Amino acid sequence: MSNLIKNDLNVDHVDVLKNDNDEERLKIRAEISNMSFEDLHKLKEEIGSKLYNKALLGTKAKMKNVQTNFKRENKNRPREMTAKKQVPILRDLPNVKMIEHRDPRFDERAGEFNEKAFKNGYSFIEEIRLKELQQLKENLRNTQDPEEVHNIKFLITRMENQFREKKKVEQKKEKKLMEKMDRLKQVKEGKTPIFRKKCIVLGLVLYIYDHSPKFYIL
Repeated sequence: MSNLIKNDLNVDHVDVLKNDNDEERLKIRAEISNMSFEDLHKLKEEIGSKLYNKALLGTKAKMKNVQTNFKRENKNRPREMTAKKQVPILRDLPNVKMIEHRDPRFDERAGEFNEKAFKNGYSFIEEIRLKELQQLKENLRNTQDPEEVHNIKFLITRMENQFREKKKVEQKKEKKLMEKMDRLKQVKEGKTPIFRKKCIVLGLVLYIYDHSPKFYIL
């Protein structure tokens, strides 16, 4: 039966597509209804999906690309806008250089961090912070507003804590450097270097810090 239908469709496919004969299509549909799904699939592959659909379903009018008019009927009504946006066309821009963003902390081209050079290069920041602290204390003596007094005291306390912590870290580094120099000297003299425990080193640092001149700005 499939061969018979295929021959009928191949011979009369022009009439089916052009004239869309309902009687012929009903006859073919009646014959196809008795076929198995496998035979229908083979038939569709042999004659093509376009001819198969036309013979079975009939010719459908193509949808016209009609543009919706979004003009307002009344000027006081809100304007209706389409939500469809045209996809932008990708263009090649050979003359435009891409901006490369890089983090100097993780970039080998920036070199290694030199703490000593950093301190020497940005030592003026410490002087600026000292002037700011002195200005805050002067403002504290002249202000009468309780809220402003509270804010200024908070800033002064925070800055003084930062200065104290920085000084403590510097003294700890200086102590480690002195111990390292002492061990090298002992090795050169043929003696066994002494490695102190961390708790002892910390105690010495705190002792030096407690007995050193305190940092005050009046």
